[in-house]
Amino acid sequence: MHKISEFARLANVSIRLLHYYDEIGLLRPAHVDPDSGYRYYSVDQLLPLNRIVALKDLGFTLEEIALLLKESSPDETLRDLLQRKQQELRQRIKQDQARLEEMELRLAALAAADSPPVYDVILKSVPALEALSTVIEIDGSRTIAEVFKSIYDALQAKGLHRAVTQIACLYLDHRAYRHVRVEPVHIEVVFAVDHWALQAIKISDSITLTPNIIPACEVVASALHHGSDFHRSVAHNSLMRWIEQHHSSVIAPVREIYLRRNHPDEHITEVQFPITAQIPVPGANGH
Repeated sequence: MHKISEFARLANVSIRLLHYYDEIGLLRPAHVDPDSGYRYYSVDQLLPLNRIVALKDLGFTLEEIALLLKESSPDETLRDLLQRKQQELRQRIKQDQARLEEMELRLAALAAADSPPVYDVILKSVPALEALSTVIEIDGSRTIAEVFKSIYDALQAKGLHRAVTQIACLYLDHRAYRHVRVEPVHIEVVFAVDHWALQAIKISDSITLTPNIIPACEVVASALHHGSDFHRSVAHNSLMRWIEQHHSSVIAPVREIYLRRNHPDEHITEVQFPITAQIPVPGANGH
């Protein structure tokens, strides 16, 4: 029998760790002196302790290790747990590889002297949206901003602007994904509203907002543009390059979400590109 200090030295672990394993019932001392409370361990206990250390190094939790030590057929349980850990590790490596590639792309962009601004691209899912919307053709006689302002002013005159929770634009023409100068451009003007306001509203002789459900997107590549609308095309082009570099593709109309509209140079717009769901999403599975 060895005192706890001697056993800790043999096992190359700390006394504090042995105390903790005792407290949680993972490795009890072979004997505890009833008078002094001193803990004593046998050489045979090096075997389960070594297994605990080895399993911890493989990423097992103490709860999983305790289960293995109590199992009547631990090899079968260990095989199942190892296969699960193996799958988790492969997924983590896949995600880390995606992060590494993203860092390399960003470093390359920063190193280019004539590179456009670097946007922080994130992947996320977007829920379906109850909204009032209409499709409008932009032919050069007016800008998208002017269209939205005229509609919002009309809603405000009707007292319905308080029901608006989000303002967005969907680019329905594929060429407009890249902000290529093409006319006319067809867009869907979207005003997400509280449920009570979901009713057809005539804005003008040519524009009527009708209730609609803007579909959910499983994965969008999203970036925030801070600044004037004139430079927002840079965000579109940067997102498109990011998508191509990650070997993905756009599968639905690109969206712009207008988050802040005050001073023209201080606008905040979220640009969302719905894409194929083949890219590992950082943060998935709790990692």
